[in-house]
Amino acid sequence: MEAYWDVGSSGGPLVVGAVADIFILPVAALVMGAAGLLSATIFLLMVPETLQKRSPVTEMR
Repeated sequence: MEAYWDVGSSGGPLVVGAVADIFILPVAALVMGAAGLLSATIFLLMVPETLQKRSPVTEMR
């Protein structure tokens, strides 16, 4: 799992630098923002909810 963290930590600045070299820095910021929104959407649609809903507690008298 740590390898994913390492790739993200080093890959992000490399992508920003590459896009900024091709275009300009504000475009690189927009590209990274779009990548973040895309990642969040994929996460929202593909990752199942893990929270187990509890049934309501009823009082016994």
